This record gives sequence, structure tokens and C-alpha cells, in this order.
Amino acid sequence: QTILSLDHKIEEFCKVAPTVQGTPEEIFEREWARSLIEKVKEDLEHELVKSKKKIYFDVFDRYVLSRSADGELTYADVAKEFELEEKEISKILVHCRERMRRLTTERIREYVAEEKDVPKEYVQVMRLLG
Repeated sequence: QTILSLDHKIEEFCKVAPTVQGTPEEIFEREWARSLIEKVKEDLEHELVKSKKKIYFDVFDRYVLSRSADGELTYADVAKEFELEEKEISKILVHCRERMRRLTTERIREYVAEEKDVPKEYVQVMRLLG
């Protein structure tokens, strides 16, 4: 089974402006994937706020979602900014990345006719974002 890096795809998605190149179908599919990930980010934020872990989303947002394309940001930088231990940053990012993967899979499940189609659609979303 192929492992796809949702983290890298999300980082790229957040840094790149939407493109209008391609056929109408390709543009639609890309925008659908972008919309899906936007909803997943909202789901993650809502989930973490509800469970009193807003700082998790803030750290994830800073390190992954809002990270500038040209700036090098380390765990140490983020730890200092949020007054946390560096090992805590690692733990938070692992948690958020795992939740993003699961939430993405759950959202995809809402759109497919059969469960067996979920992995194929997940791969397609990652391809469209990258």
C-alpha cells in the first residue's frame, strides 16, 4: 500500500494560488479537492477547540498551514513562539497530521458510492493538490 504525505500536500496547497490551467473537468476536480481540504481544516479546528486543544490547531496552523514558502521554520522556533517544549511540538504535529488524514478520509467517504473507492479517491485528492 502506498503512503501519501498529506502534510506535504497541505503545505503546498496553502502556498500556491489556485490555477485556472487545464480542462474544465480538471479545474473542477482541483477546486473540489481544495474545497475538501478547506472543510477538513475547519473540521480539525472545530474538533480541537471543542476538546480544549486549540493550541494544537494554532501550532499546526503555524508550522504547516500558514508557513511561508521561503522561510525555514523549525520545531524549536515554534516551541519558543508558543512557550512549549520542542518535544511537545512534535507530539502536537503528529496528532494533527493523523487527525487530518482521518478527517480527509471521512470527508471523502461522504462523496463516494462504495467504501472500496475511498483509497482511490484519497490518492486522487493528493494528486490534485500536488
